[in-house]
Amino acid sequence: MDSISSFLVLPNRLLVPLLPDLPEAAQLRWPLPRGVVRVHLRGARELRCKDRFLGGLVQGRSDPYAVLRVGTQAATSRVIGDNLNPTWDELYEVRVAPPGPPD
Repeated sequence: MDSISSFLVLPNRLLVPLLPDLPEAAQLRWPLPRGVVRVHLRGARELRCKDRFLGGLVQGRSDPYAVLRVGTQAATSRVIGDNLNPTWDELYEVRVAPPGPPD
């Protein structure tokens, strides 16, 4: 009965190392970050107006926002309404992963 119950308990896994110097499975799947990049998004000046009405005859004021992309990670700032000189003053932190294995 004990041998049967040991196979029914989760998680039940068996790791077989393929190479002698291969790191543990957790390190391969979730590597420790190499560092953190901190970005302080302050603002923008003299943006072009992108809102147009009546076929471009009337120009409105845009609602700008910023998109920050680092590798596969992305962050979007809040929208500042009706302003061509927005000030966000937001702080973003992005983890930097170690380089992958050589090809």
